[in-house]
Amino acid sequence: MIETGERDANGDKIDLNGLKIPSDKVPILKDFDALKFVGEATVFMEGGILKATADIPKRLLGCYPAIGYTPIVRKKTNLSFESDILESRLNVIGVSAKPNIDPAIKKINEQ
Repeated sequence: MIETGERDANGDKIDLNGLKIPSDKVPILKDFDALKFVGEATVFMEGGILKATADIPKRLLGCYPAIGYTPIVRKKTNLSFESDILESRLNVIGVSAKPNIDPAIKKINEQ
C-alpha cells in the first residue's frame, strides 16, 4: 500500500480515481532524491487503494512509501491551506525512514 487518498501534510487530498498511473514502471527514490534511485515499481489500484510491487534493497524494507505526483486539477476547500486534488499524474515513489502522515501506510516490511 502506497496511498489511500487521505489528506497529506500539505493539506492535499488526492482523488485516487483521478490519478494517472504510468503504464511503464515508476522510479523509486530514497527520500525523493533523484540521485538516490533504488529501483522501479509496478503500480496498480486494488480495492480503492494504490499499491505497488517492486524489488528493492533489503536495507530499505524498514522504510515507509509515499508518492510523488503532479496536480493537474486542484480544488480549494473551505480551509485556506487544504486542496482536493481531483486529477493528478504519478511521477515517483519515495521511500523514507520518516513515517507517512497516513497511519494506514506502514513500513514496507510490515505490509
